[in-house]
Amino acid sequence: MLIVERNKVLRAAKRGGNFLEWVDEFYDGYASFSQEYLGPSISAIASHENNVHTFGALAAAEDHGDRARSQLIELTGVATPNTLHELVKGQKPPSADRLVDAIFKGGLDNAAA
Repeated sequence: MLIVERNKVLRAAKRGGNFLEWVDEFYDGYASFSQEYLGPSISAIASHENNVHTFGALAAAEDHGDRARSQLIELTGVATPNTLHELVKGQKPPSADRLVDAIFKGGLDNAAA
């Protein structure tokens, strides 16, 4: 999911146009996006494991989406149309470790670090 998200963001930054509008549109739909990628796995695991918090998993993904949106908006404040793609590309990819910890431990505080 994180790789797909990163690729979508990179393509949008490279394409140009109104990147901020794209960011808002993409992250407004992030709950559906994360459900599409995480939903089947979370449901399968939850059916076998009592300690998996499915609501927490999707909430952790949405929290990640909120942080990613904020970072991209902040980045566009210093970018020009010519430098946006390279600045986005230079961003450190999101860590799956924090998201996985939040999903399995049910703690959003761990994911926000």
